[in-house]
Amino acid sequence: MGAGNEEPRRRDIDECVAGLAGLLLFAGFMFALYRCIGFPPAYSAAITSASGLDYRAAEPAIAGGQPAPPLLDPLFNLTVRVASRNKDQACLNPATSVRVHYMGVQMASGRVPPGLCAAPRQSKELPVVARGEAVAMSPFLLETLTADVRNGDALFKVSLTSPHGDYWKVYNCMAKIGMPAAECEGPYVHAPDMPPRQTTTHTDQ
Repeated sequence: MGAGNEEPRRRDIDECVAGLAGLLLFAGFMFALYRCIGFPPAYSAAITSASGLDYRAAEPAIAGGQPAPPLLDPLFNLTVRVASRNKDQACLNPATSVRVHYMGVQMASGRVPPGLCAAPRQSKELPVVARGEAVAMSPFLLETLTADVRNGDALFKVSLTSPHGDYWKVYNCMAKIGMPAAECEGPYVHAPDMPPRQTTTHTDQ
């Protein structure tokens, strides 16, 4: 009777071992596939510091008109990072621009310096400066921004925009001032708030 019970138990053990072996083979296959192909490059951005988020008075309103909103002259010191996740070099297009938004309002813009390339399976980062001038915000939004900055809760959207044929590739990163780099999501091709790239036509004189 004991021998009869051992047979099903042995069969269960064999099935379990076979299942584990299958999982190990699958994991080995996925690891080999990753080593050969890898994943697309990863982009991230961090706001290391910011200034100019305290408002200055706008020009006085014309008699009878609405009072002009307060203005900001923000400056953001950013760190943009690219990471290669395969056997190829990963580069950010040298024509890439940076935009910083707060709750839908563009606060600042700048350019990524050329030469941001990471060696295979390595990463590289460069400092980027984004500036804004005379940025108008509603009193409510300005009050919200002031409170968020004071509490360290101000969340900004950093967009990396690169030309891609006749359109654009946009990577969006959500970042707080002084916090670790936030990985970007995307790419989103041909952002709706940007026109298609225009080509310059040369004519013979």
